[in-house]
Amino acid sequence: MQRLLWEKIMTKTDAQRQNGNQTGDLRLTKANFRVKESLIDHTKYFRYDIFKEQNWEIVDKNSMKEKCEVKFKVSVDNERFQGKTRLIIAHKPNGEAGQRNYTTGIRWGPWLSHILINEINCTGWKVTITTNDFEHFLSINQIEY
Repeated sequence: MQRLLWEKIMTKTDAQRQNGNQTGDLRLTKANFRVKESLIDHTKYFRYDIFKEQNWEIVDKNSMKEKCEVKFKVSVDNERFQGKTRLIIAHKPNGEAGQRNYTTGIRWGPWLSHILINEINCTGWKVTITTNDFEHFLSINQIEY
């Protein structure tokens, strides 16, 4: 049984549709997501709860930036695009800068970047991260009303 770890409505920036250069990542923010009725602390939740067991490596000692690679089963547009891929997750604690900015992001990688930039405009769609305790799943789908 899959367990919901987080969800968010994708912004233009997340969907790679903002004016200017694409960021290439999904910002893992608070997104009003709650665990056991408490709002998550997005500056710690992803690094120390969801992805704590991953093989994190320090990229920059000065900023304490870390990264890891996580294997996801991905589904986009109700399985129109699906597959398994490894995505890089970066965590930079000082990116918060005393302003509650996001500190963790998932790099879309070449396959998902191509879909988001060239195939589907996912702005306003829901992205979810789930697990079955053995695998991580990332799904991007239109919101059904």
